[in-house]
Amino acid sequence: MLHRLILTIVVVSLAWLTAPVAMADPTPEDTVSNRVPLKDLPEEIREKMIEKIKENDKIPEEIKRKLLESVENKEETDSEKDGDDEGEKKEGDDEKDKDGAEKKEKKPAEPSMSDRVSKLREEMQEMETQFSFKVAQYKKELEEQRLKIEKMKLERSIEDAMVAEENRELKRLLDEMKLYQQLVDAESKLAASEHAATLRDIGAKKVIIEAKLAASAAENKLQDVVLKKKTYADQPFVDGVLTISDRRIELNGPIMSGAAKHVAERIHYYNNQSDKPIFLVIDSSPGGSGMEGLHILQAMKNSKAPVHVVVKRFAASMAAIITTLADESYAYPNAIILHHQASSMVLGNTTQQKEQLERVREMSARLVGEVAKKIGITEEQFVKQMYKNRSTGDWDLFADEAAKQGWVGNVVNEIRETAIRNRPVKKSALPMMLIPRMPSSQVQAVVDPAMETYEVKLEEQVDDQGRRFVRLPRLSPLDHWFLYDSDNYYR
Repeated sequence: MLHRLILTIVVVSLAWLTAPVAMADPTPEDTVSNRVPLKDLPEEIREKMIEKIKENDKIPEEIKRKLLESVENKEETDSEKDGDDEGEKKEGDDEKDKDGAEKKEKKPAEPSMSDRVSKLREEMQEMETQFSFKVAQYKKELEEQRLKIEKMKLERSIEDAMVAEENRELKRLLDEMKLYQQLVDAESKLAASEHAATLRDIGAKKVIIEAKLAASAAENKLQDVVLKKKTYADQPFVDGVLTISDRRIELNGPIMSGAAKHVAERIHYYNNQSDKPIFLVIDSSPGGSGMEGLHILQAMKNSKAPVHVVVKRFAASMAAIITTLADESYAYPNAIILHHQASSMVLGNTTQQKEQLERVREMSARLVGEVAKKIGITEEQFVKQMYKNRSTGDWDLFADEAAKQGWVGNVVNEIRETAIRNRPVKKSALPMMLIPRMPSSQVQAVVDPAMETYEVKLEEQVDDQGRRFVRLPRLSPLDHWFLYDSDNYYR
């Protein structure tokens, strides 16, 4: 083996180093002493020996270090030894000088060559034993390292196998997810296609239904609207039939503030259109403010177009005065017309009360007096007849009897409302006090202006005795009531 060769070289080297002189008859055991001393070896051989020792990794480091020191530093060691001998010799000379005696230093006896070879062999045996131990230890460490590496490789292979298995499982799951996604996409496309087809079918049905509804709505609309041409007769009353055009003004409920403006504005409007008859239609009115009534009568008198007053159910007090004083008036035979005196309340001292009473009399003369004058009697006679026929002074007659008294001009059997050209619809009662004066945002739009109604809705209350009543608004200054109130309903 290579390490044995190196050891032999080392032994030879050590022999060279320790052999001071050559023997005359060498024995086989000390033939190494016949070798050339190490310091006398050529430099080239020494360098190769050093290089071989350094390259050999199997020589323990401690032995390698000693070998290298022996080869590289042998001469230096010998010179140091010689120097030491000279120093000792010099020191002995000094001692000789001091003691004055010439003494030769005694040198110890040098061991024989065989002893040195035996000692070298023992050292080589010990070194070989240590070397073998080191090699065995090194092999053991190498084996442990190899086992560790094998274990790591095995663990790594197991981990790689597990990772590969996990990757295969993940790939399988991914493939399943892709297949599932493709299935979902296909189902979604199919559902979307079916949905689109359904929507198209519904859309087609919707178009058909809407077309039918539109046709039906158009037909109903045609049925709801009178398309007949409008006519305006100069003589609307013929053979007991009164034909009312859309030039009409409706007046219902108590005649209070705002009523005169409502009527007068519409009279002006129709006058600006033409001079065909205008119809003031009273369905039911208990009368009301004297000043409002005077304003309405003045508007009727100033109208270029004749104003025809029509009573359908009930006209009392101020409404009755307007009916009687109209140039042309009409009423159903069963409609009731009622006349009575003006009513008022006076306050203050006696002089003030007399002044207020005179104003009541003056207004009564302009209203009740004019009615009496038209029927051909005086106001005093008319008032007496009121109390003669009714103890309360509230003289009421059906229209056919009132016509005989001159309260109404004509009794009609039929009234034709040509202004009603749209199908009437039911309307809920509006919670309002006075329709014309309500803000536009709170009043329902009127489709046909001719059917717009002036009507007062007062809030009904209950008194302590459980009787229902409504509270009248305050009159304007110098105004008086011409209002029928048989049961104290208006307070």
